[in-house]
Amino acid sequence: SVEEKEDLAVSSGSGSGGINTHMALQRVSSSSSQSAQMSYADVSRGIQRIFKELQHELSIHELEAIFEKRFGTSVMQAAGITLSDYLKRKPHVFHYDEAREVAYLQCSILVGPPIADPNLPKDESFVINEFEKLIEEFGPVCYVSALCGKFIQRNGVSVTSITSVRPLELFKRNPDRFIVVGGGNVSLARFKDELAVRTALAQTTGKAQRAARARADARLPVPDVLTEQDVLDEFKRLILQDGGEEVYISSLCGRFLQRFRQPVTNIISSRPADFLRKHNDVFELTGGGNVKLRHTGVHIDPTAGLPHSSSAPLEVGVDARPAKSSADRTQPSPQGFVLAADPGLLQETEAEVASGSAEEALMPPAYKEFDDCLCKELLEEMSPPDYRDALKKRATELSRLLLERSFLTIEDTVVGGTVGKGLATRGGNDEAEIVLLVDQLPEVDKDTWLPHIMETLMAVLEMTMGGHAHGFHMSDGPVAKLVLRAEHSGRVLDLPVSIIVAPALGPREALFQRLRTSKADKFFVAPALARDAVELVVRQPPNVLAAMRLLHWWVTRHAWPSPCMRPPGYLLELLVIHAALVERTNPTTGRAPPTHSPQLHVDDTLGIAELVEGAFDLIARLPELRICWEGSGVALFPASEICESIQSETPLVVDPVNPCINVASRAVFDSSLFTSRAHRRDDWLAPFCADLDDETQGRQSPPGAIGQAFQ
Repeated sequence: SVEEKEDLAVSSGSGSGGINTHMALQRVSSSSSQSAQMSYADVSRGIQRIFKELQHELSIHELEAIFEKRFGTSVMQAAGITLSDYLKRKPHVFHYDEAREVAYLQCSILVGPPIADPNLPKDESFVINEFEKLIEEFGPVCYVSALCGKFIQRNGVSVTSITSVRPLELFKRNPDRFIVVGGGNVSLARFKDELAVRTALAQTTGKAQRAARARADARLPVPDVLTEQDVLDEFKRLILQDGGEEVYISSLCGRFLQRFRQPVTNIISSRPADFLRKHNDVFELTGGGNVKLRHTGVHIDPTAGLPHSSSAPLEVGVDARPAKSSADRTQPSPQGFVLAADPGLLQETEAEVASGSAEEALMPPAYKEFDDCLCKELLEEMSPPDYRDALKKRATELSRLLLERSFLTIEDTVVGGTVGKGLATRGGNDEAEIVLLVDQLPEVDKDTWLPHIMETLMAVLEMTMGGHAHGFHMSDGPVAKLVLRAEHSGRVLDLPVSIIVAPALGPREALFQRLRTSKADKFFVAPALARDAVELVVRQPPNVLAAMRLLHWWVTRHAWPSPCMRPPGYLLELLVIHAALVERTNPTTGRAPPTHSPQLHVDDTLGIAELVEGAFDLIARLPELRICWEGSGVALFPASEICESIQSETPLVVDPVNPCINVASRAVFDSSLFTSRAHRRDDWLAPFCADLDDETQGRQSPPGAIGQAFQ
């Protein structure tokens, strides 16, 4: 790349905040990086870099001018919202004084060693050097999750996206530089003789004890309704369980989630740190994201039995404390909290320890970074290709047999739903939608003849399928529904199937015309566009499809009070596609072409985690969202052809294959709960960091059973 220097002078007179600024910014960068395509996440990194280089606060106007000059685009174009709204959405990163209209970085991001040269290659050596600097600055003992969070804040990229291994593994394979002291903490090998490190090692329990503690916690009663007092009591219990010393706040939140199966923020309606500050008569924040109890009344000698450096070296992973008797382990503290597990629970098989399952079970969700590595692990567990293929094969087989043997004049069939689009997730609420495109259907009195046709079709299916399907019934639409038996890895899975009849009307233009002219026909004719809708999804790049699967799976991890509050699958898919759109640039100049409206395209290089985060940001602002797909090439029609009947609706997410359908219409979907669950990152992130449920159980079934039933 060609290096170039750029002087940027920005001056402004005194404004409402009384700021008078004249600054010159000298920087060296590659020409390609200056015009890089900006994604939603890139905006945060870009703003952070500006502040770190200038080292003082800026007015909104100044920041906007610098951003546009430096990156060749505006925050509105890159993120879809104004700069001030963007800053408000990231209070953990930026401090925004709305009254003065000035912004700066939060102090927690400014502290620490100098920022590394952005031109250095981001490889494993870079990560190790960064970790060493951070531990030197904030150590000698640091919580791994805190280090990873600080790394992302400083460098705009996660550790695992560079190393492709978990941070703990990185530390373990570099024992000459790091020492893992247990409890999710790490230090530098050269600090092994310092008191804080020796104290941490003294408090570290073995895997068997940690597994026993987790099992004991699981047996504790859980209140039907959780209150702030329950949170306070649980935090006190967990701190005492760890010996009454400092505990990382993120660890408390993760262990709370493991026991109660919901994040702390669902109960306290504030940040955990703010909750702890509110109860400063009980808790004391000690800095670095740690907390301890005030006056617990429990005396613990953290170095009791710990070998000194002069007599014996410290060994990583060894429980250096003397064994306690069962009576010692079960003694309650003065507050009545049990400090350790029942001795009967301290037995663990050698295989469990060797496999590391106990270690994983006890790993607080906050430790697991939400990045592409975690996303891929989840996808391997809950949406393996052979599972998706097995379900799609069964649905396709049924579709083909309907085409060949039905009494209807079927011109074509389309297999849709999560199964037909290749988005099925194990243990989720997957469904196959089979649309029968029937020729020469009458155009009048469909309310009279259509139910009769569907009932006849359902009766024929029930007789021919025998025991290989069940749950035959009719629903509104009318739609024929049944549950098909599908086999995967020797298990029989129940696959819900919906069968819909739609007219085969020929060219797409004829369909659009009929949709615009006959409002009553909208829901009868719309399924005729099913193939376009399916192809819109399946042609997306792998990163977009992966993010769609994760969102579908996320929906299954929540309870929805009513069907109208459950997010439509198609809406999830469209939000991910919109999150993947970036501004199209000229391959020669690297800049966007000079057009009135930006030209967008789906970026196949965005990370899966980045797409998921972008989709949840769209969900959080769904009530005021308007997506018409202008300049994206996603829709099959120009924005001018969107039906007037939906143009005034809010929210508005136009179906890219049907100009008369609002996929987010309030008439069919109440988004209030969906939106509220996306507002807080901890809330929507919790299911991704919790343990996966087991896949659906079932009985074995002979292969080819569906085909045999029809024959």
